[in-house]
Amino acid sequence: MANTNRAMDFRTFCAQWEERVFIQVLLNWRLASQEQIQNALREKSSPLSPANTTLGQILVRNRVLSPVNFSKANNVVRQQLQTMYTKQQGDTARISQTSHGLAAGQQQQQQQQQQQLKQSQATQQNSQPQQQTRRFGSYELIEEIARGGMGVVYKARQMYLNRIVALKLLLSGTAATESEILRFKREAEAAGSLQHANIVSIYEIGKQDNHHYFTMDFVDGETLQALIKKKKPRKKLLEYIIKVAHALQHAHQRGVIHRDIKPSNIIVSKDGEPKVTDFGLAKKLDAETMLTESGSALGTPFYMSPEQTTGEKEVTGQSDIYSLGVILYEVLTGRYPFNGSTLVELYHKIVNDDPVPPRKINRKVDKDLEIICLKCMEKVPEMRYASAKDLADDLENYLKGEAISARRSSPVYRWGRKIKKNKKTIGAVVWGIVTFSALIWLLFFGTMDLELYNIPKEERPQYLKARKHMEEGRLLIRKHKLEEAIKAFEKAIKDYKKMKEAYISIGDIYQVYKDYQKALQEYSRVLEIDKKYAPAYFRKGHSYMGLKDWDRAIDEFTMAIKHKPDYTEAYDGRSQAYRNRGDKNQNSADFEKSIKDYEKARELEKK
Repeated sequence: MANTNRAMDFRTFCAQWEERVFIQVLLNWRLASQEQIQNALREKSSPLSPANTTLGQILVRNRVLSPVNFSKANNVVRQQLQTMYTKQQGDTARISQTSHGLAAGQQQQQQQQQQQLKQSQATQQNSQPQQQTRRFGSYELIEEIARGGMGVVYKARQMYLNRIVALKLLLSGTAATESEILRFKREAEAAGSLQHANIVSIYEIGKQDNHHYFTMDFVDGETLQALIKKKKPRKKLLEYIIKVAHALQHAHQRGVIHRDIKPSNIIVSKDGEPKVTDFGLAKKLDAETMLTESGSALGTPFYMSPEQTTGEKEVTGQSDIYSLGVILYEVLTGRYPFNGSTLVELYHKIVNDDPVPPRKINRKVDKDLEIICLKCMEKVPEMRYASAKDLADDLENYLKGEAISARRSSPVYRWGRKIKKNKKTIGAVVWGIVTFSALIWLLFFGTMDLELYNIPKEERPQYLKARKHMEEGRLLIRKHKLEEAIKAFEKAIKDYKKMKEAYISIGDIYQVYKDYQKALQEYSRVLEIDKKYAPAYFRKGHSYMGLKDWDRAIDEFTMAIKHKPDYTEAYDGRSQAYRNRGDKNQNSADFEKSIKDYEKARELEKK
């Protein structure tokens, strides 16, 4: 690189080095083997290959790389190229390229890196470059300790104070978008506003050579996820959860909701102190963030609360309590409360299904502990613990052998917990006056929602009869009696022909049977009622995916996005459809569209 022309512009520089760096990243991360890269390079040089096809597109098309790994690798390559170019121009910055090498340093190091890149292009070796001492401003980078979709964390030494810290950098480096920078700063500011023994402390927030960073406590220990897998004593794990609950109470009192509580975001130090980290999705309850953060599903799927999966605007501290409940469930049973083959299926279960009581999975679970766990995971936020402190108090009482405050939910509530609440529309006073007749109605019909108030008065009796059949159908689905469920939903339609949920439910059952034509008929009937109903278009897209009609699938997903622009799952579905069509037609443009949709879905998840 020392002989590179200093006047070379960045685009020319990328054209010369991008593929070499990309190969090195693939080999270092073991995303592709030497043989797979060689085959892709031969295919790229073939006269039958389109002129603008890249190595990455060929690897995605050949299913060597998934779109997510392709996107991550590209982010790292972009960061590496920017740093290499800056170094070539004589910049004094000494930031690391990646945890596996490409470190900017002295002349001898640069020559070694250049030689390694050339060897990677020829795919003659698959060895990682030797660890070098790396510098970032006033910090010495020791080793990479974590990497996520947005940032990379290094163990580092703050040289002028001679202390060890954790230094977090934006993964996209100088190419970071404005939204990425804002979210990164928000994470640092949210954590920095908190001072608690069980929350990582933020030391410094800054920018070095256009690379945004912040430093925080370096916690030498293991994640709670690792400790759960090692089956550490339950009492010790419960003590960790209690301390985390107290930490969240501290955050909630200061208007900060974490929104991504999971075992991998809790690090337990060697002296047994859990530390809550990664406030990347944290939300401060002020006017600005409520405007910019609401309305989208955020969090890690298995630990997300029902209100997070549906993108509700008012996500409160009860959402973090739900996530703690999922962690407790995992401690008690060794598994997640909900799982699914697709994200849509998982979200559906989180919103609609009841978790299997822990004692049915593990008979050694005490009844009180099961009650605490299930109270955390109530579907309606108001039915969970009022605060994280209340949860901590109940767990402490359990460990002391004292009585807990939580009680099993009443039969009336269990029948009617699917109520869709909208306090702004109806008013808190109305919801506080529950008459005896309303309770009787609830016991018989099981649910009541605000759709009733949008229905003409003369149609309400038919609607209420249909709702009763809908609940019967859902109960039958839980019992795996799908044929009987279809009959119940058909009765609902007979009572009230505008019952969109009934058509959707029947279509979903046909999808389970892989009878995609019948599923399409049901979803089309919904669109006769409401031409702008995005979930119907989304499901039609999945039916066409089952029929391997990629063109029509793309059209339906596009319609879903048209009527619901922030429909993350529709972008994911269309991304897969473009990829499948690209496989069939060998069309690189489809792969580019697939990657673009995938990245759009991830962008929506981050907002």
